[in-house]
Amino acid sequence: MNEDIKEMIYKGYIYIPEKEEDFVLGGKTKLKLPPLRSNSSWLNDLPEEETQIKQIETSNCTAFAFTNAIETLLPVIKLADKGINYSDRALGISAETFPPGNGIQKVADTVRHKGLALERLLPFTNEKTAEDYYDKEKITPLIKAIMREWVKNLDFKYEWAFSWSMPLRDKQQGMIESLKYSPVAGSVYAWQEDNGFYVRPPGAQDTHLTTFVGVVPNSHWIVFDSYPPFLKKIPFDIVPMQAMRFEIDRQKEKTFWQKFKYYFRGYIPQ
Repeated sequence: MNEDIKEMIYKGYIYIPEKEEDFVLGGKTKLKLPPLRSNSSWLNDLPEEETQIKQIETSNCTAFAFTNAIETLLPVIKLADKGINYSDRALGISAETFPPGNGIQKVADTVRHKGLALERLLPFTNEKTAEDYYDKEKITPLIKAIMREWVKNLDFKYEWAFSWSMPLRDKQQGMIESLKYSPVAGSVYAWQEDNGFYVRPPGAQDTHLTTFVGVVPNSHWIVFDSYPPFLKKIPFDIVPMQAMRFEIDRQKEKTFWQKFKYYFRGYIPQ
């Protein structure tokens, strides 16, 4: 091994294949809002740096990747103030995350259907065990109500940046195009450093979810991570096993007939 290569393995991302009927950017898309960053860079919009490891390793990278992306995106589209900080812990508990981790789509669906709460309501402090960190009793009635209010007010949607079966060039283009719309939650092998770049060893599987926030085409990707150093470079020819971009808009008022339909399905969306 090259003596300049440094490696420490972190886990928290579980690969669960996307379904064939799922929407993929560049194919059948359900997201309609216009691009926001023509240069595919969010480096001037990043939120506060936060680590997912203190006294314990939380294996909660999926939640950190999503909250980092959302905290970056919302102020840009004027739906939150700069510095908004959501509880990664609350999202992890709501998504039923527990070591060794979680899948990307389950966490995305949790954001969409259960919502987010502010970090100050359920912070990551000095928890000493995973059982304590992921204690479901920490999601109080107040936190649940705030998360429901988030869903009531904000319409969170997502789609895959590319299909796993696409050739490398199409995946790269899918990533570049996705970054024009939002930061991208993407899987990586965490972490093996080689001369300032973080690489995936031949034959290795991705182990971690992070937030892609920029690209230098034909050179490298830039990620905003939940482990220091928080900004990392990944070679351009290494793309995620899975990657997802987002769209957030204000919820539209439901019509009488939509409410009528939901009533007879047995529930009314909050």
